[in-house]
This record gives sequence, structure tokens and C-alpha cells, in this order.
Amino acid sequence: MDYSLTPIYETKTRDELIEILTLKNEQLLKRDYEIERLENLNKLIKKKLDESLEGNITIDPIVNRIIKKHLDRHKEGMLNFGKTMSDNSKPFIHWVKEAQEESMDFILYLEKTLNKE
Repeated sequence: MDYSLTPIYETKTRDELIEILTLKNEQLLKRDYEIERLENLNKLIKKKLDESLEGNITIDPIVNRIIKKHLDRHKEGMLNFGKTMSDNSKPFIHWVKEAQEESMDFILYLEKTLNKE
């Protein structure tokens, strides 16, 4: 007898069919559970990614505020200059002069806050 063309219910006993169906059902339940687990994990990762894009990376709100300010400044720089600092090929001396000017401004800001009138 060629079993390859014979329907399974004609070649198995009732108990064997119940066992096969039970195993298939368990496999489907495991698959459904795994799909749900992966969907939940995907939602969590997406939520964390969205939070990190807003600067919420650590559990410290102060650090997160600074990170957000850096991200905002980066976005502004990209709008104004169209390239990253890494892609900017200005000579080394330019960066030293920029840092010096920023430092001088910083000293002025400190002086103003120390000598509030």
C-alpha cells in the first residue's frame, strides 16, 4: 500500500491522530508564544530607541538633559553646516583657535554670573 497518497486519517488509529493533533497544537502554541514574545521585545526596543533619540539614555535626568542639549546642538549644526564635525577637514590650528575663542567666551559668562548686579 502506497501511504504517500493516502490521507493520514486512513493510516492512523484514533489515538495516534489525537497524539499528532496534540503535538501540532503544542507546536502552534509555542510558535504563537514566541511570536508574542518577539513582538513585545520589538516594542520595548523601539520604545528605548525612541527615548534615546530624545536624549533619555541614562537613569540620571541631569545627564539626559546634557545629552539632549548635545543632540539638539548637533542637529542645529547639521542644518547650518551640512556636515558632521568628523567630516569637517579644517586644519588643526582652526580647531585650536575655535576652542580658545569658546574658552574666552566661557570666562566672560562666568564673570558675568559671579558679578551679578
